[in-house]
Amino acid sequence: MRKSRRWHQLIVIFLTVGAITITTPVFSFPNPFNLGGLNLIMGIQGKVWFKRDGGSKFQPASMGTFLKSSDRLRLGSGSSAKVICQNLKLKEIKKKGVFPVSQTCLAQSNSKPNLVRPNIDLVSPRGPKDFNIPYVLSPRNSNILDEKPTLRWHPVEGVSSYTVEVSGGKDATWRWTKQVKQPSVVSVVYDGQPLERGWNYWVTIKANGLSTRVKDTPRFSLLKKKHIQKIKGEVAQLQQSSLPPEPKTIALAHLYRTNNLNSQAIELLEGLVKQGSKTTAVYQDLGFLYWKVGLHQLGKQRYLTALKLVETEKNQEGKAQIQEGLGKVSKRLGDSQEALKWFEGARNSYVELGGGYQQKVEKLEEELKELQGRLG
Repeated sequence: MRKSRRWHQLIVIFLTVGAITITTPVFSFPNPFNLGGLNLIMGIQGKVWFKRDGGSKFQPASMGTFLKSSDRLRLGSGSSAKVICQNLKLKEIKKKGVFPVSQTCLAQSNSKPNLVRPNIDLVSPRGPKDFNIPYVLSPRNSNILDEKPTLRWHPVEGVSSYTVEVSGGKDATWRWTKQVKQPSVVSVVYDGQPLERGWNYWVTIKANGLSTRVKDTPRFSLLKKKHIQKIKGEVAQLQQSSLPPEPKTIALAHLYRTNNLNSQAIELLEGLVKQGSKTTAVYQDLGFLYWKVGLHQLGKQRYLTALKLVETEKNQEGKAQIQEGLGKVSKRLGDSQEALKWFEGARNSYVELGGGYQQKVEKLEEELKELQGRLG
């Protein structure tokens, strides 16, 4: 009960520490389903289905579904679909029929994605398991845009003060420290010397003899100016689109995470959660992001919500992806038995989808074999 309460407090703090903006720090991650560029379904009216290249059947589409140029969309009578293409152009299909995504997003079908993927792209870290340490919430395993980021951490009961330390950059001996004497304050703005672009930095939080240095060492990196200028241009392009607020925010979060701006993507999506969003993609993407930055317990909570929502959509691929995500966070949390259950569910869901998912099935079989070996 105590651990559950602490995680609830963590979510509340993460949601309230700052407003949703476009200039705050963050990092992101590559597409969780290994699809290139954006190509996202951002609006659906009526009945819309999609079929993967090599897939045996069409499946119900939903907002936030990733599409490859080789996939196909099918629309029923009186239906419509809006797609954000790789070049960030918004395309809309308004008639019945089957349409190749390459035809819908023609302007980008033969060119490279418009997005950059600079700096660090980490494998999911193990993350904190000791909830009594003031582990970092943001920026965490992320690129950032802001030269003076706000550093946020998990509160620890009974502390009298926190010491915040940033180290790294070109000079291995460099350190910036800040004393926070109010125990209720769990964030501070970096106000040291200008951070060097393109170098990694580490944040360490100390409180009452407890330190994150050994148990949790997340890092961040300030993007180079040319990348920041490109991202700001793409953000402006999306902001000018005719998308409603929620789809626009989801698209912006995808743009940020594609550039390893994970913390900012999380901030945007958690803002939608706070507003009461019931969109599966919001919670599924948050599950992946939290897994990516090493906050696995939060990832598990968001994935479980996504699983409840996807069940009502009859989206078998989405269900399989969420089950796979739950397997990954359970594995990182050290619960091999639960990870086994989720990976088995994901494998079975992909098998039911038929052709086009054999690679996924084989990869999950490897995961299951490894876990079964651990469990004896």
